[in-house]
Amino acid sequence: MPQQVGRCHIPLWHQSWYDGDMDARKITVHIDKDLLRRAQERSGKGVTATIRQGLELVAASEVYERLRALRGKVEFSVDLKALRADRR
Repeated sequence: MPQQVGRCHIPLWHQSWYDGDMDARKITVHIDKDLLRRAQERSGKGVTATIRQGLELVAASEVYERLRALRGKVEFSVDLKALRADRR
């Protein structure tokens, strides 16, 4: 257990980050400033959240590819006209 230093949150943060309580990995990356700025503007989030969102999209790309491969191959038994009429 880290030593308490007043009411500071650093000891608790340090313990959870470096003692393995978090299922995360701290990394350093070099990213083009313009690319990061554009990504942050698009996401509306901070640096960490923007990078995390980008990594999640890359990780999900296999699923997107598999879904695209199904395009035109799946038959639906849904009547679109009936569904649209139901909205009115």
